[in-house]
Amino acid sequence: MTKWYYSVTVGVFGLLSHVFGWEYFFFTVIALATVYICIFNKNSLRLIPLLFISFVSLSRVNNTYVYIRSFESFIQSTVELVYIIFLSVIFLSAVVYLFVFKLVKEKSARESLKKSNLLLGLLALAAAYLIGGLFSPSYTLTSVGIALALAGTLVVTFVFFLVTVEWNKDSFSFVCDCATVMAAVIAVQMGLLYVTDSVFRNLVSNDPHRAKGMIWLGWAPSNLIAITIAIVLPLVLYRMCTAKYSLIYFAVALIAVIAMIYTFCRNTALFALPMFLAVSVFALVKAKDKGALRIAYGVTAGLGGVLILIFLPQITGSLNFFESRGLGDSGRFELYRKAVDHFLTWPVFGVGFGHLTGGAERIGVSLYHNHLLQFLASMGIVGLVVYGFHRFQTVRLLIKKRDKVNIFIFISIGMVVLTGLLDNTLFNPMMLILYTVMLVMLEKTTKLNN
Repeated sequence: MTKWYYSVTVGVFGLLSHVFGWEYFFFTVIALATVYICIFNKNSLRLIPLLFISFVSLSRVNNTYVYIRSFESFIQSTVELVYIIFLSVIFLSAVVYLFVFKLVKEKSARESLKKSNLLLGLLALAAAYLIGGLFSPSYTLTSVGIALALAGTLVVTFVFFLVTVEWNKDSFSFVCDCATVMAAVIAVQMGLLYVTDSVFRNLVSNDPHRAKGMIWLGWAPSNLIAITIAIVLPLVLYRMCTAKYSLIYFAVALIAVIAMIYTFCRNTALFALPMFLAVSVFALVKAKDKGALRIAYGVTAGLGGVLILIFLPQITGSLNFFESRGLGDSGRFELYRKAVDHFLTWPVFGVGFGHLTGGAERIGVSLYHNHLLQFLASMGIVGLVVYGFHRFQTVRLLIKKRDKVNIFIFISIGMVVLTGLLDNTLFNPMMLILYTVMLVMLEKTTKLNN
């Protein structure tokens, strides 16, 4: 079942979970579906919609507090904790079974590991995570635990999907449809927040600075919501350029971009918005259904112009956020200075991911809102060099086969890298999983085309 309606069904179910707080029921179905796919279907491609939508299924109904304490507010009792552990055991048992089955039974699965173009760099990056902070006072169990979570997420996700996905010429379109559903679900969630929360709705046009602080969907705050849209958006645009029914993908891309703008995230406005506009222009010339797209662009421009005139005061008030903030650093320069100081203190392996309190100074993992400085401060020169090697491998793979599919995958990877210059994309498990799925697709499509 790799048709579009499978992804749409999962998306609708995830959206209902988000709206009504049905997370436990949703996760139960996800665990059972995973068991079925791993035992009877044996193609993890069908797990990707479950993975993507599970990220965005958490509800504000049950998950009321922002980010750091979100797991705390979601798990309300020992019974709930035991049930989540039970579902996790079922899920992990199924994926381990599929992984072992593929390695034992299928030579092609073993060959995919041996001939991987990216695995060496990812293993080196995982090792750099683990030794980040070595010999520094902040190399504690906390530091090792955080590093293990990041390294494990990176390597396990990549190796699992590399070995267990059965890839063909239609597989990339299927993943793009998953991304399209994910983008649509997020856009609807943002729309529901605007419609149902009158305080937020009033603040959007009157005090967007406060409105940004209120954006919490149960699974992410404003910047993470915007970055998630930015990462999956190139896959939506690929389908807009290549699919028969391109207008559907254009509509999803448009509402996703509007939702992204109204997270008031300057990071994605700086990188993802120009990308959207550039690909939209490209589609006018190269899209499979370019005639319909040209008409849609004209209708959208006309209707958009009318709506802008009608709601000009509200739109001007909300977008005042970007004008007033401009290129202000929002405290990032101070974080950058601390990152450099921490690197200079422990230049080889960095200060790690734990923390050490000494007087007023907290050495250890601050999120420096720049992944290059994060590598440098937390993992030292070793981490930055290893990351450079990993990046070299991904660029080399793109050069090896520069077709339309790989270019759009690389644009998606580029969104992770570029937004990571102002946020913490490569030090967030959810972003790491999305990023790693993109890497698997890059590797699989390159080999298929060759």
